[in-house]
Amino acid sequence: MVLGLLGLLASSGCPHKGPATPSEPSAAVGADELDEPLESSLTLALCDAYACELREGVLRCWGSDIVVPGAATLDPEALASMPVDEVRRFAVGPDRICVISERELQCWGHDPDADVPQLEDEDPPPSIERLGVVEPADVRIDDATVCARSSGGDLSCWTFEEPEDDDLPEDEVVSPWMERHDLPGPVAAYDPGDAFVCAIMEDQRISCWGRDPMHEERAYRVWDQCMNEQSASAAEEEEACDEEFVDCDEEHEDPDAICDRAEREELAEAWMPASGIELEGVPRPRAIEAGEDFACALTEDGRVFCWGSGDDGRLGNGATVPSPVPVPVLGLDDATALAIGDDHACVARFGGGVACWGNNLFSAVGGVEADVLRPRVVEGITDATDVVASWNLSCAIRREGPPLCWGLDDDGRVRDRAPDPIVAPVPIDGVAHLLPLTNDSCATRQDGSLWCWGRRGLGPGLHLDAYTKPRRLPHEGLVELLPWGPCARAESGELRCWRNDDEMVQGGPTVLVVSDVVAADVGPTDACAVTKDGQVHCWKHDARAPPEVTPVTSVGKVVDVAVGATHACAVRRDRAVDCWSLSTRLSLPPTRLAGASDAVGIVDTDTRVCVHTSKGRVQCWDWGHLGHSPYEQSLDGVEALTGGSSHACALAKGKVWCWGRNDQRQLGSDAGRESAGPVLVPGLDEVVEIAAGSSHTCARRRDGKVLCWGRRIEGQLGVLPPSYLLEPTPMFSPGWLESAAAIE
Repeated sequence: MVLGLLGLLASSGCPHKGPATPSEPSAAVGADELDEPLESSLTLALCDAYACELREGVLRCWGSDIVVPGAATLDPEALASMPVDEVRRFAVGPDRICVISERELQCWGHDPDADVPQLEDEDPPPSIERLGVVEPADVRIDDATVCARSSGGDLSCWTFEEPEDDDLPEDEVVSPWMERHDLPGPVAAYDPGDAFVCAIMEDQRISCWGRDPMHEERAYRVWDQCMNEQSASAAEEEEACDEEFVDCDEEHEDPDAICDRAEREELAEAWMPASGIELEGVPRPRAIEAGEDFACALTEDGRVFCWGSGDDGRLGNGATVPSPVPVPVLGLDDATALAIGDDHACVARFGGGVACWGNNLFSAVGGVEADVLRPRVVEGITDATDVVASWNLSCAIRREGPPLCWGLDDDGRVRDRAPDPIVAPVPIDGVAHLLPLTNDSCATRQDGSLWCWGRRGLGPGLHLDAYTKPRRLPHEGLVELLPWGPCARAESGELRCWRNDDEMVQGGPTVLVVSDVVAADVGPTDACAVTKDGQVHCWKHDARAPPEVTPVTSVGKVVDVAVGATHACAVRRDRAVDCWSLSTRLSLPPTRLAGASDAVGIVDTDTRVCVHTSKGRVQCWDWGHLGHSPYEQSLDGVEALTGGSSHACALAKGKVWCWGRNDQRQLGSDAGRESAGPVLVPGLDEVVEIAAGSSHTCARRRDGKVLCWGRRIEGQLGVLPPSYLLEPTPMFSPGWLESAAAIE
């Protein structure tokens, strides 16, 4: 087998990591013609949301979500000087930074008083802890895994995250809990991946420790197979009972519990022995890098070998299948440096070029193609001496000049933030109805076909610029989409759900949830639908099991519904509004919404519920104060309302007005300033329909043109965000960097 993991971790952090430890170029690739590795290869590190540079012993960071001891997380526009003097080496992660200074390893971002260091989420802010490594030489971080090597080659690793199943009985916990794990050495090179670590030993053997991610994938497939078998068994039993006219209402163990147990048993076998697993087939390795669920080694003669998951082409061998043994990356025999993100890899090559392969969803491989199955040259780079990578961004360190970077940079690591366009048109003709989803936009055309743009509309095998182009999905006759499930309501009134987004995009099988539906809404955990007879039906949305629908018997004669985090509210035919708690029995008497007597429609956000009246007014209540009198928005002639996660918009006399949060430009103007009252969205007129996603809104004009505004990082506005760097772009230098350069 192959990789092992040091804890069951999320993949949302910054895999890389810290500055790479330089190694001498191989004579096989012309080392006698190369200068010594530049010191810059030791100074730049990327996190998913920030970057850090070490200069003259001072470590400074810029971007967003920077962890600073003794201070709250910094404002995205701030620059941070780390409070440690004479830093020699450092590493960055999403929730911690570690530095080596004066023969001491120091980290912050976790609780130093805990038996096992944990992330500090509450006041006081994180403080610095000294980890006991004798004469530390270097340190690397991947998410919650920290590894440090001593000058003698001894390697120690920690994980700073609770085991996923820590609430289970002790004999059922499958994630070994580690305060510190000293790995057998001496180690010549190493790198932690997503809860595993691989190392090159002093005798050039390669060893890995922790959880095997390919075995982990098999465990998840075990759960799916188990659920299918349980469903088939239940169906066969019910059919047999019907044929024999017998009562089969006996108690059975919950299928979820049965399948969870089978999954845990499989996961328990994914842990490798403490001595590690040795890998063969990599001749004379000199550098090693690990990603989310794969790893690669660079050899002395300039070749690269990879093993682990083959998804998205991350092994670079022209295939997408996993490999438990190292396989050669195609066409590489002149690599001088290697860097890996979560699911892509890049190398610097002899002569100064750069090549990358793997997942290109955010253009971190370069260009707009989707998966890149073998190394592809990154155009425009001729003087690279090293490469650095994070989950969504890649950079080349150059012999002279600033680093060149490509990929996704919405946090301002590479270039200064420029204001986004407020309104972006989408070129789709004959639009009949808007159907935005959480982070996507969809519309039906007059012929009934469904078209989407954004991440959900991307689908497999398409390239990055397909984000912005409406794509036809294999569905017709839909009048409403719900993001959770996901679910869709058809013109026939059937509300059906898919198991996941991929099945929705590909037209996979659906489950009928409710028939004769006239309105529906979904909250963080619950969804409700209104049927033609005025009855409300609610269910918990769970992608792993079919919905269990329960009628709300305490309310009736309903025409519309809104679902929040803790409550749901329904507009009655008499235009009153009834609300009920989602955590109590649905048969309990509802609460009449105070002051609502003329409602014709209702929407919700995370914090409030709003109705519009037959007289064109808007009334709102905070979800926590439904029994209080409403506050009215200063609007007249309102024809329709729509709501996202933290904003709402109204259509009035062909214009659009929005209020709420504005951190994603949901209000269409005054970036960063939220508003309790309506703000006019500029540049819009003759609007006949509006609909909101989580943090964006789209409007359809009378001439059929669709215009959208708000969050656009997933392409839901129909334009590619400027934070996508499709070509190598010089890294933005904060003011302190520019000053230092001028002094030099």
